[in-house]
Amino acid sequence: MKTLLDDYRSRAVTILGAATLLGSLVWIGACNKTALSQPASAEIQVSGVSQPQTKTDAVPEIVGFRVLYIFEYGFGGAAYYERVLALFDDGTFTRDFSGLLSGEGVASSRQNNSNRWGEWRIGPENDFTYKYSGQSNWRDDASYSSLPIVEGLRLNDCYTALSTTNAARTYGTYCFSDNGSVTYRIGDRVKRGEYAARSGFIGLAYEDGTTDVNFFGVYSDGLLISMNDLVLTRQNNSD
Repeated sequence: MKTLLDDYRSRAVTILGAATLLGSLVWIGACNKTALSQPASAEIQVSGVSQPQTKTDAVPEIVGFRVLYIFEYGFGGAAYYERVLALFDDGTFTRDFSGLLSGEGVASSRQNNSNRWGEWRIGPENDFTYKYSGQSNWRDDASYSSLPIVEGLRLNDCYTALSTTNAARTYGTYCFSDNGSVTYRIGDRVKRGEYAARSGFIGLAYEDGTTDVNFFGVYSDGLLISMNDLVLTRQNNSD
């Protein structure tokens, strides 16, 4: 099958080190009006390519995400700010989305960006606590846990994120359809394409040839989604 991303294999990001490529390869059928009208399961896949691992070279796997609501002083003053954590099965978490998506492996990211890593745990009453590397106290800020992403997940809503530091600033609106199409709007700019979500990632491929692979979480029956460290809220209208 001809893909829009034949050259993407050669520059696929190594999400979790050399042994594992998770969500880094996006295959998409020809992006035209016919393709966009077909069920996306036949047109688009987000795939992870894994090699056999030993205990010595095994890397952690993402088991979910957590959106924290933290009261702190920021550029917009004292307010509640949203923070997204990617949770791994070894009890660690990270906020270094940009580092991992750029091809930096877990070991390197932990060493070079240790302030964006930490530990997490679930208590006997299902309470979530966490602490950053170098800290001794566990925190229990209000938070939302992501939902499992099933194979072939489809959304049928629009999601928008507003800046927490500037109420007039928007990060744009993503409108997803259950046929696998997506429209992204920011100001007068409009991009259309296709999407697929799998195993903690979402792949976006637009008609103009641009592509994105992002860490992806869904929360509260689709009320919220997160793409990397950005939290987007479902709107009343859909595209």
